Amino acid sequence: MKNKRIIIIGAGPCGLGALWQLKKLGYTNIYLYEQSSHAGGVSSTHVDSKRFIWDSGGHVIGSKNKGFLKEIQKLYTDPLECHVRNAWVHMGRAMVPYPIQYHADGFTRKVHFLSPEISFYHWVIASFGKKIAQSFFLPFNRKLWKYPLTKMSITWIQRKIPQHPKTHTGNKWGANASFYYPSQGGIGSLWNKIADGLRSYISFNKRVIAIDAKNHTLVLSDGSNTTYDVLLSTIPLPHLTKIIKGIAFPGVLVLPYVGVAVVGVGIRGTPPDGLKNCHWMYIPDSKIPYFRVSVYSNYGVGNAPQGTWSLLFETTTDPKTKIDKENFIKTTLAHARLQGLIPNDSKIISTFFHHEPFGYPTPVIGRDTILSKISMLLEKSDIFSLGRFGSWKYEEGNMDDVWMQGVAWAKKRRRFSDIII
Repeated sequence: MKNKRIIIIGAGPCGLGALWQLKKLGYTNIYLYEQSSHAGGVSSTHVDSKRFIWDSGGHVIGSKNKGFLKEIQKLYTDPLECHVRNAWVHMGRAMVPYPIQYHADGFTRKVHFLSPEISFYHWVIASFGKKIAQSFFLPFNRKLWKYPLTKMSITWIQRKIPQHPKTHTGNKWGANASFYYPSQGGIGSLWNKIADGLRSYISFNKRVIAIDAKNHTLVLSDGSNTTYDVLLSTIPLPHLTKIIKGIAFPGVLVLPYVGVAVVGVGIRGTPPDGLKNCHWMYIPDSKIPYFRVSVYSNYGVGNAPQGTWSLLFETTTDPKTKIDKENFIKTTLAHARLQGLIPNDSKIISTFFHHEPFGYPTPVIGRDTILSKISMLLEKSDIFSLGRFGSWKYEEGNMDDVWMQGVAWAKKRRRFSDIII
């Protein structure tokens, strides 16, 4: 009986979830290749020279997925802080509690579940009316997606957009209505700790640069070659399809996405009164580049050194646009001061910049048909593509979602009856 060779690409939450579950089931012939020096993928953490903690985006551990929480709390034994979300929408000079549609005067419409072929733009108008659509939903989503809203689907809305207010309970809507976050080390410490327990199966600083689907072989960045019987990829789907030889993919080039540029600002003192208990706020104003601002020192006590506080600004980027780091920081600081997020008398002691080329996969009309065709072609060659950018489904891209994707995939490997477990 042959023990099949399983290769996993990427040590983000999905890849680690699959590896952990395979190990739990007794599989041993497993190899995970990670191109960077650490685990976490887009859920990684950086520590700057002033000891401020910065994540690659505003990542938190939602509390609704009890199975995920139970597993994580076993694997990550360091302290996790539990927070009740305090989020806002910044409307001009006003701050409106999130979700905004639960606090908008005169909001009486029901959310319409129209044909899945209707565009996101038309769904917003039909569901919320022109007033709230034009003041928040349309400008915010244009800023976020940088893509025509008339070409976006509504397949993702139920998990990402709060529905009719008659069904809500205050501000408690959503998977992150309450959430967990590490006391020390940022969100990346969670994935690095889990990776430490799987270290014998993981090779860091090794990138897969070519895949021969017909012969089931891989070429790695160090020039070495290896084979696979089953391959799980968690890298972005467009990258995967470009490095595979032996499969012709239709439609993959019409899968748009946006990157995310993160600017962190470390400030001496304490947050102003309006930000003392705030976790994050959404910014729909089209004149302001960033779409979300987090008071990151309010996430975990270790995120900012004693006597300081911090803000994390997130801006989506067009993949075709070259990023100017210094100008990005300068522009962000200028707008933050104009908004009053950074008081004029505050002393900035640290700035941080990080750009993730792949931030959000855009849910376009026709996406699921394209994904289905690609998955079918991949699986014929024993290749599976999962994770935030592997499955290319924004609505299933949170850390708990993709961890559980990896776990579920690993459990299905039982169908290979000639694997010894």
